[in-house]
Amino acid sequence: MDSSIAHLPEGKQQDLANVVAIIRAHCPAVGLIVLFGSYARGDWKDARDLAPDRRSGHASDYDILAVTEEPDDCDSLVWHQIGEVCHEAGFSASPRIIHHDIDFLNRKLELGQYFFSDIISEGKVLYDSGDFSLAELKVLTPEERLDIARNDFKYWFTRAEQFFETHRLVHAKTWRELAAFNLHQAAEASFKTMLLVFTGYIPDEHYLSVLGHKVSEIDPAFTDIFPSADEFQREAFTLLEYAYIGARYDRRYSIDEASLTYLAERVAKLIRLTRESCEAKIEALARACL
Repeated sequence: MDSSIAHLPEGKQQDLANVVAIIRAHCPAVGLIVLFGSYARGDWKDARDLAPDRRSGHASDYDILAVTEEPDDCDSLVWHQIGEVCHEAGFSASPRIIHHDIDFLNRKLELGQYFFSDIISEGKVLYDSGDFSLAELKVLTPEERLDIARNDFKYWFTRAEQFFETHRLVHAKTWRELAAFNLHQAAEASFKTMLLVFTGYIPDEHYLSVLGHKVSEIDPAFTDIFPSADEFQREAFTLLEYAYIGARYDRRYSIDEASLTYLAERVAKLIRLTRESCEAKIEALARACL
């Protein structure tokens, strides 16, 4: 892998050096840190590059893969702390860090998992201890990519529809908190359907704000799925986001009928857009096989 980030402005290079220092300070077991995505490719966009009255699009993030020897070398609390420190540092772009162990990464490379294959082929090494050997990349055929996309869509989109239907059933019984949980799961499954069909990878993530941000980078039509133009919209989304935990474990969690009805309309639109976008992508993959 290439280790040069000379194509980036000096300020961006310093940002990334600081991110590496933060990661290594909190998780010394990290042996490989790779920049991938738009900043690695050179097609990133800063906030100033985007029209202030835009209806879609986000400033680019620093997408970073951190690799350790073992999966539990640094637990989730450590990665949360790393994220908090990076956020407080006020970098010119937000670092979005994913973490995997070297065995997991190599298994994905051997299987031709193209999300990780693209990271290795296009990424820029920010830190390398020299302790890890990467497996040889397997290149998937167009037919294999199509088959994977179809199977992922069938499983995850079915889950989204099932969770939404379950929401309807429990809502009819006025079990609003349980209905909110199933709406969350329908939204999460929809976002993960998109990520798998388009990238072949989903993060171990339940926050809809994070998943939605990633999906809107793939298809700008998803940008306004959960608008935040007023206090009602913002509070309703907060209730949906927290439903993953709150609706199951927090006795104080409650959601009113107006918010639940509004959120159901938004999730229904999310499911509809997911079907349209994924079916178009699968059709494109099928054409590539001809």
